[in-house]
Order: sequence, then structure tokens, then C-alpha cells
Amino acid sequence: MNFAAIRISVGSVPPLLLGALRFLLPALPAIFLPPRPKIPWPLYLAYGMTISVGQFSFLFSAIHFGMTSGLASLVLPSQAFFTLLFAASWRPAAGPGPRPYFATVYGRGCCRAIQ
Repeated sequence: MNFAAIRISVGSVPPLLLGALRFLLPALPAIFLPPRPKIPWPLYLAYGMTISVGQFSFLFSAIHFGMTSGLASLVLPSQAFFTLLFAASWRPAAGPGPRPYFATVYGRGCCRAIQ
């Protein structure tokens, strides 16, 4: 249902704006409620812009340019696989161990099985 609503909304709102609004509107009240994490602002904003706004802006753009909603619902969870690979290549000494890799490979296998 969510991806069908996205398909309808990208017809009337530009995809990048839709991606930004998806996180800007809920973030406005959240700014005043919980305490901010104790990390530098640039890292905090970079995380939010890449994991949240960037990911969904690309998703909305893909749907706008013709990706089907069903395929989008399968592609979106693959973000976890790429996040794990990027994190492991960026900080190899602080690797998480074999368990997350096994879980990621298992999850990718399940996604491939239902395609």
C-alpha cells in the first residue's frame, strides 16, 4: 500500500522534494522532544541526509522514472546489504564479525527467492 501511494504522489510532487518532505515534516516536532545524541552536528546531519533523505529520494526518483512498486518493495531492503559492505570497507578494524554478514546473505537469498 505504501509503494502504491508513492507511485501516486510522485506524479504530482518532484521526487527529490518528496524525499526531503518525508523526513522534514516528522523531524520538526521531534527536534523539541528527545535530547540530541552526543555526536557532532555534521555527522548527525550527514547520517540523516544519506540514510533517510538520500535513500528515499533515490527510491522516489526510480519510481518516478518507471520502476514498479513491487520491484521497489524488493529493492529497498537491499540497502542493509550495501550499508554493511560500505561500513566494513570504511572501518575494517571495527568489523562487526561474521553474524551480520550471514544474516545479510540469508536476507538477500530470501529476497531472491520471492522474486
